[in-house]
Amino acid sequence: MLNKTTVKDIIKARGSRFCTVTFKTNAGEKRKVNGQLRKPTEAQVNHWLQPIYNVHTKKMASFYWTDVEEIN
Repeated sequence: MLNKTTVKDIIKARGSRFCTVTFKTNAGEKRKVNGQLRKPTEAQVNHWLQPIYNVHTKKMASFYWTDVEEIN
């Protein structure tokens, strides 16, 4: 898993461009989402939560910065 500071820096550098994120869900499963990063609300930032628009399901998803395994 990546350090949350590293994930924060990558997200800040990418802005709202498309990316692929692999992360661990609360149920312990691995999930891979290809989508566009969205700007988090203040409450989401305080809980290290990042929203992302999933282009395959055409729905919003989110992941915790602490559970990211890969981001590119």
